[in-house]
Amino acid sequence: MLSLVNCRSHSIVLRGVAAICLVALAAGGVRGQATTVASGTDGDQYAKIHPTVWTRLAEDRGTVKVWVFFTDKGVRSPEAYAEAIDALAAGYNPRAVQRRELRGEAARGGPVFGEFDLPVVQEYVNEVAATGAKVHVTSKWVNAVSAWATEAQLARIAALACVDRVQPVARSRGVEPLNVADIGGGPFPAGERDRVDYGAATAQLTQINLPALHNAGYTGQGVIVGILDTGFRRDHVAFNNIAHPLQVIAEYDFVDNDGNAGIQPGDPSDQHSHGTMILGCLGAYMPGSLVGGAYSASFVLAKTEDTTGEYPAEEDNYVAGLEFIESHGADMETSSLGYIDWYTQAQLNGLTAVTTIAVNISTSLGIHHCNAAGNEYHDSNPAVAHLIAPADGFQVIACGAVNSSGTIASFSSDGPTADGRVKPEVLARGVSTSTVSPSSTTGYTTADGTSLSTPLVACAIACLVDAKPYWSVDQMRQHVFETADYFVQYGTFDPLYIRGYGIVNAFAAFNTCSDAGTVELDSGSYACQDTLTILVNDCGLNTNDQVVEYVTVNVSSTSEPAGEQVTLTETDPSSAEFLGSLPISTTDSTGVLLVAHGNVVTVTYIDANDGQGHYNVVVTDTAGVDCVAPQILNVQTTAIQPHSAVVQITANEPVRGTVYYGLSCGNLNHTAVGSGYSTAASVALSGLNEDATYYFSVEAEDEAGNSVVDDNGGYCYNFATPDIPNFFTELFGSGTN
Repeated sequence: MLSLVNCRSHSIVLRGVAAICLVALAAGGVRGQATTVASGTDGDQYAKIHPTVWTRLAEDRGTVKVWVFFTDKGVRSPEAYAEAIDALAAGYNPRAVQRRELRGEAARGGPVFGEFDLPVVQEYVNEVAATGAKVHVTSKWVNAVSAWATEAQLARIAALACVDRVQPVARSRGVEPLNVADIGGGPFPAGERDRVDYGAATAQLTQINLPALHNAGYTGQGVIVGILDTGFRRDHVAFNNIAHPLQVIAEYDFVDNDGNAGIQPGDPSDQHSHGTMILGCLGAYMPGSLVGGAYSASFVLAKTEDTTGEYPAEEDNYVAGLEFIESHGADMETSSLGYIDWYTQAQLNGLTAVTTIAVNISTSLGIHHCNAAGNEYHDSNPAVAHLIAPADGFQVIACGAVNSSGTIASFSSDGPTADGRVKPEVLARGVSTSTVSPSSTTGYTTADGTSLSTPLVACAIACLVDAKPYWSVDQMRQHVFETADYFVQYGTFDPLYIRGYGIVNAFAAFNTCSDAGTVELDSGSYACQDTLTILVNDCGLNTNDQVVEYVTVNVSSTSEPAGEQVTLTETDPSSAEFLGSLPISTTDSTGVLLVAHGNVVTVTYIDANDGQGHYNVVVTDTAGVDCVAPQILNVQTTAIQPHSAVVQITANEPVRGTVYYGLSCGNLNHTAVGSGYSTAASVALSGLNEDATYYFSVEAEDEAGNSVVDDNGGYCYNFATPDIPNFFTELFGSGTN
């Protein structure tokens, strides 16, 4: 009998959407499977292991890759949970935080961070590794690791008290492009009156009415798109046009665990092919030859799929890629990948597949997600589905494929999901779709598959995010679905679950908005002498596209509960966006909101009719008031190199640091600013002279804009860069030492 290795077991504190997702994962991954904590008997420990694992062991000759799910995050109390969340929030990517607050559950009163954000307990990971299993991916979102393990190691893993259950890591299901064909290097016919000559992409972009949205000025500028795929060749001329070079802000290779998602020595010859074609549909820019539908966007690239036969693409890299994309502040993500493997259609219910659960978390954080529905073909029986995960996710935009005339592609997968939801939901061209050639730096190609229609839908979403950044994930889905061609014609979705709501119409989606009003303050925290900016979006207020209209809201505070009335002005006669501002102060006066430190400011908009049968709906947004400047507790210089150094500023609240520095205390003529807010803010200095003494002062600014400067009592802080030693080279003879 195997002895138990005693992992710690702590209570779980679940909050908001995290609770929903994590409980769903625990319940849905293996239907009806026992999840008992090991008591020391072989029966108990093996009850944690999904039966399919044993099948895999036989197929894979004694070693299998599994998910090991843990029982908790090591949080002992609500106080410990709050402390852990605060520590996490202090150093998180500010753009990701902004997106969560703007479009995620936080925008509707939920928390900005949840338990799924907390790291996996490292002791638990160590205990799994101590069994001899080889840990590959650690996922905080699903609270698990993936690992290669033998039968004996599996037994030891299942005996750990911190392990909830073990199941196989699902392998990807083919959504590979079909019928790839070279179409040369152009030029190709252009669309009429378009701002850009789209070349070979003209027909496929026109089919989804995207050039009209481009002509309105929305080409994905400022939008960050994450792509999960096989790898990406970026030396193609269409990615290096000086007018619009491809912008990659972050990348990672989860197959080889390094920071290069491009072609690397030892890669299979086709490793980069699929991802390059997907990237071409989105980001290529070579007018007259081929222009992608979101050519002004920036990209986060995640290489998650291994194309070799020995190591098939697997869902653990996909989950890690999702977490990577979110942490880099992406607005949306697209994936032409899918997993079915040992899952059945009955399990594609939005709650079971690991990738689906991870995508559910991602979309809850305000990330729009497009995913291929699959190339599994379809039939005319609405009770039979041929989907792949994570296309079954609750807020995923699942994409099917049509040809140039709008006829559904024979290979395009049908739904519904196991719980009866519409999938696929929208369509774009996936037959003879044009993109860059992955085998050439100048050529272009066509290919078939929902893997090609999906990035076209993603192009439309990226441009809509550019135009309507405040649209929530659900609002985006509503606008895109209700303007797709099948819904426009019939007022519903395809009852056979093949066409969904139809072919995307990007410009029509842009021209519609909801009668359900929203109101937003421009910050989550204000100083005591500050100005609030308020935005209301409500299409029910836009009664005349030729006239600028107005709406009134109330802004109150703890100190002035009656509040002030503020008139907002429509930003454009047809925008349905109403903007206004209000000064706040600790001194009361007409037209100024009275506040004090610690107050809560509340803006209230009364939506007369939300378009859903509700009247005089109260819509609010809140923010805090912070009148006190932060305190700098410590300043130190670390990582001093001949040409660089890091200044660390410790404060009593999250701050953003600024360092003013120079070669004398009286001439601090250089400035460096840190990113994000943290109680231990770091500011990197670069371009320094070697063997020199630098003097500096620091400034710490909190999220409300209060700041404090520390110049070490007027003497400045200082540090010295080291000298670079002189080296020489000498050729020694064979007889010398």
